[in-house]
Amino acid sequence: MIGWPLCAIALACLSLSSDAHGESTPSREDIALIRAFGEHLFAEGEFYRAVGEVERDVDLCSLCEDADTVRFRIAQAYQAGGDYESASRHFANLSDGTAHGPIARNSRWELASTLEAAKKYGEAAFCFDGYVGAFPDDNRAALAGRGAVRNWLRAELLDPARKTLRSHRAAFSSEEFTRLEGRLLAFDNLPRRSSATAGVLSAILPGAGQAYAGDWRQGLNVFVMNALWISAAAIAYQHEQYALSGVLGAGEVFWYGGGIVGARRVADRHNRTQRRLYFQETLSTL
Repeated sequence: MIGWPLCAIALACLSLSSDAHGESTPSREDIALIRAFGEHLFAEGEFYRAVGEVERDVDLCSLCEDADTVRFRIAQAYQAGGDYESASRHFANLSDGTAHGPIARNSRWELASTLEAAKKYGEAAFCFDGYVGAFPDDNRAALAGRGAVRNWLRAELLDPARKTLRSHRAAFSSEEFTRLEGRLLAFDNLPRRSSATAGVLSAILPGAGQAYAGDWRQGLNVFVMNALWISAAAIAYQHEQYALSGVLGAGEVFWYGGGIVGARRVADRHNRTQRRLYFQETLSTL
């Protein structure tokens, strides 16, 4: 543990020496020292300090043969530190022509993975799909195909998921493909409830719309409350308490209208729940 403090002191001396003597071309030993210290910080989980050291490496050796490798390490440090926005930007720069060969390929893969970690599922699906198109013979092409389908499903975008599944059929076994294709087709048969129908039913009989949408408890509650409001208003009227009857009648109108709106919301909630469960269960088959 003594070596790294000495390394840090050496780096400080290097910086002071550079300041005292003006700009000079760094030696390979200087660059190696900075790079080693950056890797140490990365290994210790001090990702943002590691970024600073690796960026110094790039500044000192921007034209070195392995400069792209160093830039890739910067992106990895941002990714490991949870700064997905910065990591995505750096990986995108490397994958869009700044780098070539394995670095460009790995940057595109890491860009897709970073976008998925950032929960930008639609963008991640595009990146995984693009990876397969750019590197069809790569050993990660099948994983990228599966990643594209997975992220379309996480984005709850069914049509792109179906299209991507068909175009990347080779990424799945025959059994997996058949099962997943069946799941994607099953979406059309989900038990849905019409919000318009729920509203009309509640207008005809308070609580009926909620029951139709699957919430029998709320339906019963709405029915009972409407019956109580109406009964109270009628009793007040029979006792010639017209002002009270009017207030109770107004309360019933408000409650009655709320029941209609509530029935529509229950139907919408039912459909959202069915949709969410469908995508969760479909993802579990991957």
